[in-house]
Amino acid sequence: MVDGDLHSYLCDQPYVAFLPQYLSYLHANGVTHYKIFMPWIHILPEGNFRTPDETKVQCYRQLLMAITAASIKPVVILHHKNLPGVIITRSLVKASTFVDLFVEYAEFNFRSFGDLVDMWLTFSHLPEVLQSLPYDDPSSSLQALVAAHERTYTRYHEKYSSTGKESPNGDGRMYIS
Repeated sequence: MVDGDLHSYLCDQPYVAFLPQYLSYLHANGVTHYKIFMPWIHILPEGNFRTPDETKVQCYRQLLMAITAASIKPVVILHHKNLPGVIITRSLVKASTFVDLFVEYAEFNFRSFGDLVDMWLTFSHLPEVLQSLPYDDPSSSLQALVAAHERTYTRYHEKYSSTGKESPNGDGRMYIS
């Protein structure tokens, strides 16, 4: 459950039998939200939503179900730190841009896990993300990151927000920020 210096659950390991007890302990001690990094390369190792790693998808689904069963709200971060190499290559070689690929990846997650997730965040560790983007100048990388966030936010609210669970403010919608 440790990723470098960050405490996080990775679906590289088998499901940990004590996870439900651990989550119940967290809830009993006042934890209300649990941050999940959804590694792009784990979910879509080839960078294509048509060929997900079903084992990892099921693992993250099982993790999200355990979190919600413990009365804790999952907060999913769609992208954390560096991009998978296959995404950089596809962005450079094909007409697809990083923005298009990110929105495609986000939509896959919304469809696969949206019934279990109360809050989505697009990016964390922005300096590392900006450095990993396949653009020559920093302003292009920043523009791509902003555009990916904006398009993901818009797509989520157009297609998925009305299908979500009850949100903390009681209006029946999930939020992406």
